[in-house]
Amino acid sequence: MRTLLLALALAASAFAGGNHPIPLPPPEPNLPDGVGPALNAARARYACDDDAQRCAAVRLFEDVHDPNADLYLQKIAYEDPHPNVRLTAIQGLFNREHPRAALFAARLCTSSAPKKVLDAGAHLIWKSGNRDAVNNLLVAMEKGISGFEKEYRVGGTIGAQTWDPILVRWLCIRALGRIGTPEAVDGLLAAIRYPEWELRAAAAQALGEAGDGRAIPALLRAVDDKDLDVECEALIALGRIGGVDATACLQRAVRREVSERETHYEILCYRNDVFVRIAKRALKLALAPRAAPPAPPAPAGGGKNAPPAAGGGTSPQDPERPRESEIPAPVEPVRKAPPAFERDEAGEDLLYVCDTTLTMADAKPTVLRLVEERLMYRDLASDFRFGFIAFRDFGNQYLTEVLFFTRDVEKARDWMAKLGFSGAEAGAGSAMEKALQVSVMLDWSEMPRKRMLLITDTYPNSEEDAYFRAHFLHDDMNVVINTLAHTRAATKRDILRNLAKIGGGHHDLLPCDKPAGRPRESAEVR
Repeated sequence: MRTLLLALALAASAFAGGNHPIPLPPPEPNLPDGVGPALNAARARYACDDDAQRCAAVRLFEDVHDPNADLYLQKIAYEDPHPNVRLTAIQGLFNREHPRAALFAARLCTSSAPKKVLDAGAHLIWKSGNRDAVNNLLVAMEKGISGFEKEYRVGGTIGAQTWDPILVRWLCIRALGRIGTPEAVDGLLAAIRYPEWELRAAAAQALGEAGDGRAIPALLRAVDDKDLDVECEALIALGRIGGVDATACLQRAVRREVSERETHYEILCYRNDVFVRIAKRALKLALAPRAAPPAPPAPAGGGKNAPPAAGGGTSPQDPERPRESEIPAPVEPVRKAPPAFERDEAGEDLLYVCDTTLTMADAKPTVLRLVEERLMYRDLASDFRFGFIAFRDFGNQYLTEVLFFTRDVEKARDWMAKLGFSGAEAGAGSAMEKALQVSVMLDWSEMPRKRMLLITDTYPNSEEDAYFRAHFLHDDMNVVINTLAHTRAATKRDILRNLAKIGGGHHDLLPCDKPAGRPRESAEVR
């Protein structure tokens, strides 16, 4: 009984961690009758760790017809740690026809939120027809974080030094694919020619999500890309969009073979097997019957940037959704193409999240050996994707380096060979919670096997935030989190053990830290 109570207490404290309300200043004096008490009542209800109660408080702010309520909604939409609360505030700004509502939605689309929240934010932009938000995403896709106005920059108060610029550009590309307007598709057609393979692959995937037939010529060229991941995403996108040209290309792809001169190169044969396997499933999707895509919505109110009026009339393409009483459910899917590409049920997404500070340098050979063994003994008949996030701290500056999910084993090996372990004066902890935040952003597939292996030897800078991100990964994205500790310190191992418990996985010592003799195999090594 005592063990059960301790487990419940741990789960409750971990779920509350990282989900604290932001401080809201008191309203201005001399407000009209009834406005001040209404704002104070909403502020009092907002001041709790329960995101459902905070969503209800946001709706109270929305019902107050005063400019001060707009300021509270903007502050919550920009700073609240819980994406559902931010989404509710953004919906309130849209209902109040606030001119910057779409910009807040664009920032939400490039944040670390569950996919259902990102889809809802992108749908609000698509539904409003607001070009300003799309133009901001297009500029940010080209230049990174500077594409947004200073007060609405991607990453919020964390700053431009948190994430690599390519991650921000990658997120903008994914958001444009969810929006799918003609302006967004034009930007994606330019992005599919970028020199970075990560951005080309994301653009191909986004074009498939947008479902615009104009993308077929660019995707046909991308099928012959020099990068395996770009080729696979282009095949999947062609299967989503369909059509005569796409089907003919996929029929040729399933018959592609390596030449007789290349058969002695094992890696070329492996890449061709992956290409043909993806092409077969994409062809099956292209030949499947599909519903006609809905017509693009017209901007409400006659203006090019006007958001939809609250409680206005309905149309066949734009039915009005009922008001939710609790956490708002995601609005109808943004995807206008056929259903999502179904990958092999035997496939697996495997993400390594590793501390690369100087204190982990002696563990580098063990980490590389673990990765190499997993790559060697993968299931060759399944859709296996591998990713890696390296994190470290220099003082108060958070740094992460990302290898996006890839099917190319040689690309993963080359990336791992260049991995360095360095740094000093990291302060009290490491950027573990920021690495978990980045892992939420990655394009995890819908396959049932999604696993993360976290390896570190120190504390996170924010233990509560690390638990909060672990809840997102496991509860909303079905990712199993396993942890390996490169330390015997009880307090540090307790944090990793708690993360593994939240993530439904296992905790163990890194094999090089075990006593002499053959280490016990664990789920992470297998």
